[in-house]
Amino acid sequence: MNIEPNRVYTFHEVSKLLQLSPVTLRKLVRIGGLPASKLGKQYRFLGNEILKVLAEGKADAYQKPLL
Repeated sequence: MNIEPNRVYTFHEVSKLLQLSPVTLRKLVRIGGLPASKLGKQYRFLGNEILKVLAEGKADAYQKPLL
């Protein structure tokens, strides 16, 4: 599956696309490793932000302390 830059993705779609468990994806969002918008109780992700994070290889995001 390709990530389209101008598309808005749901939490479930991003979890499948990036092959991350929901727990890991929530941690990544919480520490700022993947930008997301929260609409009510649901997260939404912009395709261009997902591609940007993948291109930059933000592996250092997991090294930030969790508060």
